[in-house]
Amino acid sequence: MSNVYDILILGGGPIAASTAYFLSQEGKNKVGILFENQIDNKRATYKYAGGCVRWFWDEPLKISMTKETADFVKKIADDGVDVSLREDTYLFLYRGVHTPAINVSAAKLVDYFIKEAAEKGVTVHGDEVIENITKEGELHTVSTDRGSYKAKKVLLALGAENARFMPDYDLEKEDRYLLVLDLPVGEAEIDFPHTIAKVGDGYAYVFVKKMSEGWRFLVSQEDVLPTPKEGEVEIHFEKLLSAGFGEVMPFLQKAKVERMLTGTDVETKELLIKEKEGLMAANCGSAVRSCVWIGRELTKRITA
Repeated sequence: MSNVYDILILGGGPIAASTAYFLSQEGKNKVGILFENQIDNKRATYKYAGGCVRWFWDEPLKISMTKETADFVKKIADDGVDVSLREDTYLFLYRGVHTPAINVSAAKLVDYFIKEAAEKGVTVHGDEVIENITKEGELHTVSTDRGSYKAKKVLLALGAENARFMPDYDLEKEDRYLLVLDLPVGEAEIDFPHTIAKVGDGYAYVFVKKMSEGWRFLVSQEDVLPTPKEGEVEIHFEKLLSAGFGEVMPFLQKAKVERMLTGTDVETKELLIKEKEGLMAANCGSAVRSCVWIGRELTKRITA
């Protein structure tokens, strides 16, 4: 049957796409990947991610995860793949640390993984809504708004939505957002480092990224203020500046917010895996910066 797979991946983000890519390199299994329309899917947080990959951490595992991803991305960029790669740096003002990093388009990287996987034989179902997963005998049945598919093993890589289909999967979710500012970005500003400052009981950060409308300064924070709601963005930005970020970054005081990018992610930055009878769920917050390491690791586990 054409709709029966050895491994079916559910999700269209960095974890799902990277795993599909590495499974396709092995070529030992019939693999499919199924996801919603990524243009319209507002839960696809990776589309709004900063795309910053740095390999300065206190934890050795995070160093491995991010360094392997950065090296892979730099290699494909050197080979001519357009992932909007930019050599960048991280500046930890509160620690006095300035360290190398890269910035990448998460959407282009995901597209690359899926395109390469498809060329190696992975079947792509790219515009379906997952409704249910059931198990009968040795096979799982994944039902969507367009039909159903069967698989011996199913990988859930739906981000915060994994908990819908994996019983007793306790995930801590958090809202993520970026404020896109109207400040001009010329040649001198393009090299502005991804800067993180201690503000109150949390952290605020600002960096430069190439958006669809051109280069922009982006700002966000963690544990300084509650996540802003629509209609409160300008007030939120003013509060963030007043909390101390404006003193650290005085050039931001003349900025206005053009728009806010939002999404929901899981809180943990570690790879969290749960398995049950051929159903595997994988989560990692800010997965873009670790996706290559995660894709290799999940490929090893799901084919073991």
